[in-house]
Amino acid sequence: MKKTTFFLFIIMMITIISGCGIKLVPRYPEGQIPDKTSPAEVQPDQNQKTNTSVVMNKVLYQKFLAEIKTFLGAPYVWGGASPAGTDCSGLISTLYKRAANLDLPHSTQQLSQTGRIVSVKQIKFGDLVFFNNGEGKKPTHVGFYLTKGNFVHASESEGVIISKLTDVPYRNQYLGAKRLIE
Repeated sequence: MKKTTFFLFIIMMITIISGCGIKLVPRYPEGQIPDKTSPAEVQPDQNQKTNTSVVMNKVLYQKFLAEIKTFLGAPYVWGGASPAGTDCSGLISTLYKRAANLDLPHSTQQLSQTGRIVSVKQIKFGDLVFFNNGEGKKPTHVGFYLTKGNFVHASESEGVIISKLTDVPYRNQYLGAKRLIE
């Protein structure tokens, strides 16, 4: 019994230490999000464009909303991809699979290589928004853009929540956005 408890403790500690947690690292002046139309950190893959076979219509919009509702409040679980527990990339890959039947990677880095770059002024419902919560310039966190500056994501400390792009720390860590569905 002690070995099982110790093993669960180790798994829990690894989950807490790694993943899509947010570390406050100011990057831009207070209240400003730069308009990054082609950030070096979120480069387009020349072989992958938006999925033109899937169009964001009212039905798909409602499917995404229904799926998002099932995830709101879900706990953060590193490597998870369900309403029982998810990390940021698991949330995105599951939302897109369930709502649009699109298979996406369960990796923030790989997600950042899909779709096409959109500027912060062009972001619309369903676009992916990327952040860096460390010292490097590679995406380490991803969210699903909703509307009016709001996005849903899996926060390591709060689970699946809705935040604003202008909130600290997101405005300081914003890297760019990608569109997967037109």
